[in-house]
Amino acid sequence: MKVLHFSSAIYPFQTGGTEVFIENLLKEQKSISRIKDILWAIHDVNDLKSSQYNFNNENKMVINFIKSESRLHKFCGDCYSIKSFQDLLDIYKPDIVHLHDFNYRCGVKHAKAVKDFKSKLIISIHTTPCSCLGNKIFYNQPNLNGLFNDKNCTSSRLNAKGIPKFLAEIISLQDGFDLDINDKNIFARLLTSRKLTHVLHENYTNYLEMANKIHVCAKWTEDLISKQGFSKNKIFYQRAGISEIKSRHKRKLMEDGLLKLVFLGRCNSKKGVHLIIKAIKKLRINIPIQLDIYTKTWESEYCKNLSKLIDKDKRFKIFLNLKREYIFTKLDDYDLLVIPSLWLETGPLVALEALASRIPVAGTSQGGIKEILENIDKCYLVKPKIKSWVDLFNKLIIEKGSENEVKSIPKHTFKDVANFMMKNLYID
Repeated sequence: MKVLHFSSAIYPFQTGGTEVFIENLLKEQKSISRIKDILWAIHDVNDLKSSQYNFNNENKMVINFIKSESRLHKFCGDCYSIKSFQDLLDIYKPDIVHLHDFNYRCGVKHAKAVKDFKSKLIISIHTTPCSCLGNKIFYNQPNLNGLFNDKNCTSSRLNAKGIPKFLAEIISLQDGFDLDINDKNIFARLLTSRKLTHVLHENYTNYLEMANKIHVCAKWTEDLISKQGFSKNKIFYQRAGISEIKSRHKRKLMEDGLLKLVFLGRCNSKKGVHLIIKAIKKLRINIPIQLDIYTKTWESEYCKNLSKLIDKDKRFKIFLNLKREYIFTKLDDYDLLVIPSLWLETGPLVALEALASRIPVAGTSQGGIKEILENIDKCYLVKPKIKSWVDLFNKLIIEKGSENEVKSIPKHTFKDVANFMMKNLYID
């Protein structure tokens, strides 16, 4: 059996949850006897193809870059041409093609090419692609129920971009007349927003319908996909595996007199880092607390706003572009890892990686975070509100000096994930 994994980014050039998931899965699949050959490929981005790393890795490949300046393609999981992907299918001849993203670099045309080639198509949903598909970017909007609704999704998306709600509602009522979706005029872009949403829904539906089997990493995603009308018989739930247990978390709570928090991941509004910063700002200035933020870049408008919010406050430190492996060796120096996401995570993998280091985790009480942290000792589920984080920090400060090691960690590993996929997804 030959297996081709395909996504829009590759480890170690990208170290998000999807890439770390595939990397761990590949390591375990290599030891499965029925898999005779395995390859992870992507379209070239940032000239990765010229990197020496790619020439030396027999299980990874970077194929030709695909250009897509079209607003329609970028938003709707489509692209102009996938000739390099079709050539890869012809050369590699995979029995199984496992797609891990939904965007123009790994989308609906890729799925169709796999079906035309007559390979078995598996799709993993690591992130649902739009707020109306379940990712509640703003948790206080109950109309984002996950169902395909062109009007509600368009209105919520425009509102999320800063357009007043009443105006977003009006724009979402019409279909853009005869205007071109790709027109760069701002009014044309606004008035074709609902038309764009409709194409996204249509493409995503076609994408999942082409799959022989769909893998989801969270129970809420399984419920969502079923609600959207896809057959329950082809949806399979298996959470990411926990990494090898690294060590005990020996640090007692605030043993040096300081409550040390750590955030690891992308910094954008959906990840909710601002909630933690604002919560710390609400504490008395003499409260001994520190937040260290480990992230890739600090250049977005959101990050600029965070910098203004921090305003030279020494309780906050930012570390950029450090290797993930190095960061996890430092977790024993902290009291708590925080995951304040405002959207519904399908993982996050960082929670499982942290638990493997036995450091306590606090995260938003919804989605995949809730599923992972429920019933885990020394872990905390927090409402996505500043006050709830303030209350948690005050509670922990009172418990200074107590034991602070997670005991009841999840049992299943990526070896279990690989075996599950072989049995339930790859073999009929």
